[in-house]
Amino acid sequence: MANLTLSIPDPDLARARKLAAERGTTVNAMVRAFLAKQVNTITPEQQEAIDWMVNFGKTQTGDLALPLPSREETYAERLDRW
Repeated sequence: MANLTLSIPDPDLARARKLAAERGTTVNAMVRAFLAKQVNTITPEQQEAIDWMVNFGKTQTGDLALPLPSREETYAERLDRW
């Protein structure tokens, strides 16, 4: 675990220490929990995209149902160059 030095106004630190004591924790633990929540939060837009991808994956059968070109059709343009 890495160390981090913060500059916090004395009145704020005093209030944070009091709050931590009331909660039976430490200021360090409160800061760790806050930072973990910030970096692990998924935005509503991200969750919507995740849900869409999961639902899309559940509905697909693996068959694109598109007429794929033959090998000759795929390379016809290239072969016409020579």
